[in-house]
Order: sequence, then C-alpha cells, then structure tokens
Amino acid sequence: MPLLCSLLLQGCDSALTLNAFEEETPSKQSLLRGIQGSSPASTGQTGAIIQRPQRKYEQETQAQHKGQKENLGVLTSNVQGGQQRISQKSYDTLVVQLSHESAQCRKLQREQVVLREAYEQQLCSLEQAKEDAQKAKEDAQKESKLLREENCALLGANRCLRVRLGEMESLQQVSKRKRETKKPPSQKSVHEIAFGKEQWARYFGDVGEEPPLPTHIDAILDRSCPFWPGKQVRDTHLLVLLPSKVNARSLTLNSLGELVRCSHSREHGTRFHNYDEVVKRLLGYQSLPSSYWVLITRDVVPTNHYRIATNQIVSMTGKAYQSGYTASSALEAATAILSHYIHTGEVLYPESSRTYALCQDFSGPQSHVLVGGLSVAGLNLFDSQSTEVALRGFNAGVACTLRL
Repeated sequence: MPLLCSLLLQGCDSALTLNAFEEETPSKQSLLRGIQGSSPASTGQTGAIIQRPQRKYEQETQAQHKGQKENLGVLTSNVQGGQQRISQKSYDTLVVQLSHESAQCRKLQREQVVLREAYEQQLCSLEQAKEDAQKAKEDAQKESKLLREENCALLGANRCLRVRLGEMESLQQVSKRKRETKKPPSQKSVHEIAFGKEQWARYFGDVGEEPPLPTHIDAILDRSCPFWPGKQVRDTHLLVLLPSKVNARSLTLNSLGELVRCSHSREHGTRFHNYDEVVKRLLGYQSLPSSYWVLITRDVVPTNHYRIATNQIVSMTGKAYQSGYTASSALEAATAILSHYIHTGEVLYPESSRTYALCQDFSGPQSHVLVGGLSVAGLNLFDSQSTEVALRGFNAGVACTLRL
C-alpha cells in the first residue's frame, strides 16, 4: 500500500508538469507570433535570430515532453501492476472476510430460527396459560357463587338453629325454675353425694370400669327416708362405689387399710386404729366378685328398734321394715366411712359419741363385727362379743345399705 501511494504521487507530479508545459507553450507561441507580426522590416532581421533558439527550445521541450510521457507510462504500468497485486490480495482478503461473514450470517440465521421457534413456543405457552387462567377464573367464579349460595343456606340454617336454641334455653330455664321451686335450696346433687371412679382415682387409684348408676337415681334420692321421717334419702345416705379392684388389686379390708394409710389426701389422712385379729383373720382377705354402688346410712339405726335376721333389717315384731335394705358388711361400712372422711373431712360414726355399726358379718357363733369409732387415731374394727357393747354403753346400731 505505501508503494502504491508513492507511485500515484509521482504520476500526479509528472502530469502536472506536462500540463504546465502545455499551458506555457501556447503563450510562448503567441509571443512569437506577436513578434513576427509587429513589423515587416524587423521580421527579416530578427526571424533568423528567433527561429534558431525556438526550434531548439521546441526540440528540447518535445524531447522532455516525450521523456515525461515515457516516465508517465512506466509509472502508470507500475501503478497498474501494483493495483492488480493489491487488488488480488484485497480480493482474497475480502473473500475470506465474506466467507467468515457468510458463516456468521448463517449462524445468526440459525439462531434466529431457534429464537423464533422458542418465541412461538413461549407465545403458545402464554396463550395456553391465558386460556387456563381464564378457565380457572370461570371455575373460581362458579365455586364462589356456589359457596355464596351455601353460605346463605348455612346462615339461614344458623338462624333457625339460634331460634331453636333460644327456645330450648327458654325451656331449660323454665324447667330449672320449676326444679328450683320444687326442691329445697340445700338439696345436694348426685355428683356432690357420689364417691365414684373420679374420687377413687384422685385419692386411691384406678378402679377400672365404673358400673352405671340407675337411670332413676334422682327419684331414689328424692324419696322420703324410711329411717328418719321428714328427710330425703339424699340427706341421710352416702352414695359410694364399691370397686372389686383398685390398681389391679382386689379390694379387701386388708388392702383398704393400706390404701387409706397411703392415700393422696394431704389434709385428711387416716388408718385402721384397732383392727381385731379375729376380724382380720376371718374377713381380712374376703374380696368382692364385682363392682357395685351402695346407698348406706350416714348414721346407725338404733338396735332397740331393729335387729339383723338373714341379712335383712327386721323390726322387733318380726315384720320386714323396708324391702331391699340389708345390714352393711364390714367392708361396705369401713369403705363408706373412710372414703367420706378423706374426701370431705366429715367424721361419721365418731368415737366421741362411741358410735359403731353392727355389721352382718359374723366373727363368731353369736357375735358380729363392729365398725366405727372414727377419730384422729383412725377407725376401729371390733368383735361385738369381745367388746360387750351393752356393758360399755356403746351407741351401736345398724348401718343400713341399699345395693343399686
């Protein structure tokens, strides 16, 4: 490229010189014509003088002009050869560049095709997503409409239920007022009277399945007491569950003594104080075949009115006083007295009044077991013959029991 530029510059200088010479020659020729036509007299004198140097000048000029033309032709041929060489190289370079650019163009076209396909796929996906969204929106609107309808239906049902509940509450209040007017304010409920599974678990342990109370237990508790006229059964009796097992161990007099000694009550702990060896040997290991509820009198029925005959309370005239009642067993009496004391702290069959229950269990041919005399020291279990009840002035009577 530098060589080509230098050759072009030289050719341009030669051309300019030749042009300048061609421009200068007419002016000189016009000068000569002027000189020749100025005067006829001087033409002849100066013609020969002027023509000799003019021809020489023209010859030199023509020779110089010819040489310059030859140089210009050489330069032109050189320039053309250089241009051809340069043009071939440029052409090869351009071919390579075009090939490279063509490859890039084809690559770009392929990429464009791929991008177009991807765009079309995304466009299809967007269209599908738009259709799905529209469908989901329609479904949601339908579901919302159904939910509104269901909500309206539920609100209507709720209003109806509220009305019915209001009516039921009104009826319950009326019934409650009737019960309150019918029962005295001091009347105790079944839950307040009963010592059941919940109380056993709180103070002693698990008693297994609890047998159900009679459905008419309220009617039983509302009866007039057969032993103390003017009072109801709920006021004169204890309602106690006698479980067959406590903590998977059979309930006996011996196990009851251990349970009350290790009870969970921190305020009203107690134990067996005088536990007769005869009673312990004969009755200490007797257990219950099954669990059951009992109603047992809170106080003894005096023996001058009643005696025990074949496990039934009989008046001194020999006529049954109250059907269904029996004299309590030692286990029933001890369980009721001790469980009530541990639960409430109330002392029944107290030692202060020397009150003892004459039980149906025989400790000898002519003797029964006495249970009572509860004090801070504990509960006593005696043989009636050994204690000589009549001589000692004990308040002995019958603890009457009704099994449910």
